Amino acid sequence: MNKTVYKAKKLICIVAIFSISIICVFSQNVAFLDVRKSNEQKTPQAEEHISQIEHYENIIRIIRRKLPTLVDAQTGAIDATGKYVDTPEGIQGLNCAGFAKFIADGFYAPIRRQQGKTDLYMSVSKLRQRYFDLRGDEFTSKWEWERDPYFGLDWTRNIASQLGQLRENTSFDHEAFDVRDKSVWKYSEDTGYPTEYVQEILEKMAKEHPNRWYLASVNSWYGHTPELWQHHHIICLFPYYDKKGMFHCVVFERNNETSLASVLRRFPGSFLHLVWLSAEGDFQL
Repeated sequence: MNKTVYKAKKLICIVAIFSISIICVFSQNVAFLDVRKSNEQKTPQAEEHISQIEHYENIIRIIRRKLPTLVDAQTGAIDATGKYVDTPEGIQGLNCAGFAKFIADGFYAPIRRQQGKTDLYMSVSKLRQRYFDLRGDEFTSKWEWERDPYFGLDWTRNIASQLGQLRENTSFDHEAFDVRDKSVWKYSEDTGYPTEYVQEILEKMAKEHPNRWYLASVNSWYGHTPELWQHHHIICLFPYYDKKGMFHCVVFERNNETSLASVLRRFPGSFLHLVWLSAEGDFQL
């Protein structure tokens, strides 16, 4: 009798294990079919996100193709009519500020062309506009014309507001495009973020605003007689997550592609003041 009960229990266990195995295999197959079905039938939101990534990467490719044709110069920019200005005699080149304007004009000019305008690019004189009431102090005001300590700050803010005004057909506050995320990082008004926090900031911005790019004004203890905090260099930043979810930050500055690691290495103890610009629409260089 005991042997019969034992055999019956053993048989029940074998049947139960076999049944569980079948259920697991079936569940895996159903899950695989669900994943396959979800991949085959992407939502409109997913397709739009992929399209944004492809558009963003295409902008980067266009810039990369153009870099070998650009000439470096200590000073230089392209004015509203497409002519080089402020360049050494005989040289048609761009410095860091002129290069940043050149990239922004890639978004600006197609809109102006569509509007039927002849002056396709941003006005250099408007980008040079200074805002004494918004930044600086009694000490820096003494060096305003000799050292121009806020040049990079004013120039990047002006580019962002000029492009924003053209896109939206409305005026913006001069500081409207500043990146001021104070939730985690130490931000200083008109100074920016410490360089060591910038990658973390850009990762966060790329998640929250995947269709933006940035201009950074480098603010360092700079110069001689006297040394002072000066916005002395401008960088173009293109942070984004690719289709696999990997983060990239493509860096362009003064007619070259560099890297975020290079920026951090060259400007230790400095700050980066960021303004954002939309990457939407046509881009032509």
